[in-house]
Amino acid sequence: MNHPIFNLEDKLCSELKELYNNYYLEMNKLQLPYLKEKINIMNRRLDEFRKEKEQTEAQKQEIKNMKILVQEAIDFLNESKKNINLKANVLYNKWIEIKNLRIAQKYSSTNLRLNVIKFPSR
Repeated sequence: MNHPIFNLEDKLCSELKELYNNYYLEMNKLQLPYLKEKINIMNRRLDEFRKEKEQTEAQKQEIKNMKILVQEAIDFLNESKKNINLKANVLYNKWIEIKNLRIAQKYSSTNLRLNVIKFPSR
């Protein structure tokens, strides 16, 4: 990158900030804890229906519909987690790229600070 004012680290930091903003917005939009709680509530309701000894046709149909809704919610949650993890990996790789550049050039030309906390995968 040839620019009289900005260098490669500036460019990478700008990209990292954009990636982080997209990641943060996506996390807030998805509301993963809300989705998990919604699935738990639907599962508890299904358990209540299953405990009834005599089920009407309407209840059987409601159980069938709720099972579909639970599965759709689980699928959406899993897909959302997968997409968030992909975004997190792209973000992490950009951070590594900046870190390696700073090591290679033996200085930091930007004031961007990012701390990465690794959690064990489940």
